[in-house]
Amino acid sequence: MSNEKFEQLKTFNGKTIAPKYFFLTNSNRETIVSYMSNYPSANECKHILFIIDADPEISNIKPFAKIGSLSDFNDPNDVLFMIGSLFKITSIEETQDGIVNIEMKLCANDDDGSDNGLKAAFDNIKDQCFDNCAETNVISFGKLCFGIGTSLGDTSMCDVGESYIRDCLKRLPDNHPDQFQCHNALGLVELTKNNTEASLTSFRNALNIKIQTSLTNDSSLVQTHNYLAVAYSKKEDFTNSLHHFKQALTIRKQSDGDNHMNLVSCLINIAFEYDKQNNFLEAFSHYSQAEMIMMKHNAINEPTYANICNGLAKIRTHLTQYQLALGYYETSLQIMLRFVSRIHPDIALTYKKIGLVYQKMGNLQQCRIELEKAAKIYGETQSPDNSNVTDIEELIRNLPSEPILS
Repeated sequence: MSNEKFEQLKTFNGKTIAPKYFFLTNSNRETIVSYMSNYPSANECKHILFIIDADPEISNIKPFAKIGSLSDFNDPNDVLFMIGSLFKITSIEETQDGIVNIEMKLCANDDDGSDNGLKAAFDNIKDQCFDNCAETNVISFGKLCFGIGTSLGDTSMCDVGESYIRDCLKRLPDNHPDQFQCHNALGLVELTKNNTEASLTSFRNALNIKIQTSLTNDSSLVQTHNYLAVAYSKKEDFTNSLHHFKQALTIRKQSDGDNHMNLVSCLINIAFEYDKQNNFLEAFSHYSQAEMIMMKHNAINEPTYANICNGLAKIRTHLTQYQLALGYYETSLQIMLRFVSRIHPDIALTYKKIGLVYQKMGNLQQCRIELEKAAKIYGETQSPDNSNVTDIEELIRNLPSEPILS
């Protein structure tokens, strides 16, 4: 946080604030501090650690919940607070390690007679969207509402978001440029609701509109091609999914060149589709291209690079190149540990994969060690009848007592 904004925030010590955005937090302090270590301190900024006291038993508070698999890193400790949640700042303390601890308490809507809760926050967002008469903002507001509903399992909020988008489309005149955004947004709504055919129809409409009104290599088409690819992939129509992922890559290359970081996600998407078809050589080729670009940009400590390493490790394992596979898995593990907690399910999965590689190598002792690391994490974070728990326990039970002779 900039020093200027921090000084403004200090004036609210002892007072109640209502963030304008979703507040994504984590219940593991270690994880958050590790995030901070990735961003060196600067004279004009401060590292801020919000410490929140939130009691779910208090009545009339905005909902908050662990969102687990809904977060980008699938961290079981991620906690999401709603827009308009009220927090009373109870303490601001600058520590010797350069971190400012700000202690806050989640408050009920009627505390201190406050009226700037969720409804007020939404009304403010809605007013901003409609007052400037920009249909694109109405679409964004609809997507926001739908996203809120999806994250919190609130179907009524999902319906509100969808209705904004559909009403906007009805009001638009023929050939209006915002029809493109409307159809894309509706496609996402249908895809989220698992209405794959309806989503394909909306995405095709968006694609046709853009092609009729602009060049086929318009960079805004990258997103639509990716949406179409995901929808086709859900139908297991890998021919069409690959076609659209490759179209997205072609457009990126035309607009950004052959070595831009924007190409990385396109290459990973293509590699993943080939992997699902067991076309490991093509998957390896595209993962490797993505790896080279990230190495060229010195971005090998990012979560995306960990994903690439996981993909390459799987392929190396299939090719019986076990030492290379272990190297990639270990690299992926070290990167992930910088961004997620040590009991994150992806950490457990990586330990499991490492263990299985050791099993293929005949090193049963190390295999057992790695599988037990995974089992410990699953045991701490998931119920005993969860498939991850039962599967890893079965793997350990079935390990042969003697080394495998090759």
